[in-house]
Amino acid sequence: MKTVIVYYSYTGNNALLMRELQRRLDCPAIPIEELRKRNTFTMLMEFVFRRPAKIRKPDVVLSEFDVVIFCAPVWAGLIASPMATYLQDASSELNHYAFATLCGGRPGQKEILALSLEKLTSKKPIALEEFWVNDLLPAEQKNKVKYTTPYRVSPQDWKTFDARLNAFTEAILDHQPVPL
Repeated sequence: MKTVIVYYSYTGNNALLMRELQRRLDCPAIPIEELRKRNTFTMLMEFVFRRPAKIRKPDVVLSEFDVVIFCAPVWAGLIASPMATYLQDASSELNHYAFATLCGGRPGQKEILALSLEKLTSKKPIALEEFWVNDLLPAEQKNKVKYTTPYRVSPQDWKTFDARLNAFTEAILDHQPVPL
């Protein structure tokens, strides 16, 4: 099975998730790059006005792959705008795809992401998983943006997510959907 990871990472956490998935699946990875440096103002404008992000389209033909794994952050419950822009533009090239995110974490967000992905691509993902920074924080820091946003994942943190990472990669290898 021919697989590729297409990823966007603002803080570096989703690049680390990509590397962990790449290690487990032994596949290439392609970054989504923005044309301009992102800042809080541009993020706010994209969010408020639902403007597409300005990205450099990666030089890859997605239809050549059996499965494309998308890795990106979730901002305020939405797929990061650079990835959303790319998903919408590349949807006609997809055979099968999966989506993984390393994000702060919010109950009920996975179902919203599934709907958003289907709207952007006109297809359901074969696998969808969220890895929450909240699961890595002590109780007194959970659900507080001032702790989730600056958190950087360490190599030992992947042990917390090992079972879910295995289920996600197995679903991709088997083409079996992972239940929401």
